[in-house]
Amino acid sequence: MTCEEFEELSGAYVLDAITPAERQAAEEHLATCIRCTRLMQEFRKVVTLLPLSIPQVNPPATLKSRILARIE
Repeated sequence: MTCEEFEELSGAYVLDAITPAERQAAEEHLATCIRCTRLMQEFRKVVTLLPLSIPQVNPPATLKSRILARIE
């Protein structure tokens, strides 16, 4: 994997939204590339802040029953 390929995949990588083969290739690249390792570390910092960036909303009490009714 090249740095350019990792950069394209990096957002999905830190969100754990890639295939096992992509993860293996990315980790092999990260083992030898300081630049991409730093990029990944910066993205991880951002990802940890995402849940804090919006207010938590409590869903209506009836939401669960409505979802389950649709599934059935």
